[in-house]
Amino acid sequence: WNYEEITSNFEGFTWGGDGWINSALRLIGGDKVTINYKPLQQLATSRNAFALSIKFKVHNITDENEELITCLDGNNTGFVIKANEALIRTNWNTQVSTKFAAGEVYNIGFVSFPITYSDNYGMLNANMLYLYVNGVICGSAMKGANDSIYQDNPLPITLQSKSATLDIYSIRAYDTQLTDD
Repeated sequence: WNYEEITSNFEGFTWGGDGWINSALRLIGGDKVTINYKPLQQLATSRNAFALSIKFKVHNITDENEELITCLDGNNTGFVIKANEALIRTNWNTQVSTKFAAGEVYNIGFVSFPITYSDNYGMLNANMLYLYVNGVICGSAMKGANDSIYQDNPLPITLQSKSATLDIYSIRAYDTQLTDD
């Protein structure tokens, strides 16, 4: 699968009960997708801002602790979604997490605001880390002055499912923050 310059590697799919089903990419029984995009890679134009939105459903769970959607480096900087929990963590271990029930469609959003702004809205949110569920803020934390959302060794996004059925409806990533306006 390709989108412009972003490619994905599919592993383990039989394209029977998994694959593209009802407007979703379904992963079951060890299926794995590596999306060759590194959302937490610091670029020359980066300002410690980031946003990612993932719409998905998890069902038929046998292990609630399995990491289904991940982008965590060796320092645990990044994000992870399990069957009933979403978490994002910075370099200095500032973290925001929330629990949710399995079996429902969720749109999880991770947003990191930069430290400096020139407008009032930005100043109110400067250096904040937010977690949204279906457009509602479910958690927030202020990052430290020198804290960063970026990974030292940037990794791609991995989707995998050994002990649940994971349906992915959409993934959207931005190198800037999104507002709740």
